[in-house]
Amino acid sequence: RPEPLRYRPTGGGPEREQIRARELPSADWPTGWSEHRSIPLAALAREANRYAPQPIVIDDPATGRLEVSGRFQISRPETLADRLGQLFDLAVEKQNDAIHLRQ
Repeated sequence: RPEPLRYRPTGGGPEREQIRARELPSADWPTGWSEHRSIPLAALAREANRYAPQPIVIDDPATGRLEVSGRFQISRPETLADRLGQLFDLAVEKQNDAIHLRQ
């Protein structure tokens, strides 16, 4: 069975990285919803950023690794960021370039 992969840019060109099954986009994401048993905040933010006029940016890797589960309305990234901020006691800063989540 083939392993899911993603390519991400690095200083020396694209780097291949294996994706864990729990990081795969939910089958519901085209409808504006995403449901997960467990997903890192960084992966959930990537899903929401498909819809976002202002992307959600998680400012530190430790916060991005926090796990969350549930059904999320990713088509409303500002509301999603606010609720994640409340859940994890994170600062939510709306700036011109993005919505930043930080400890």
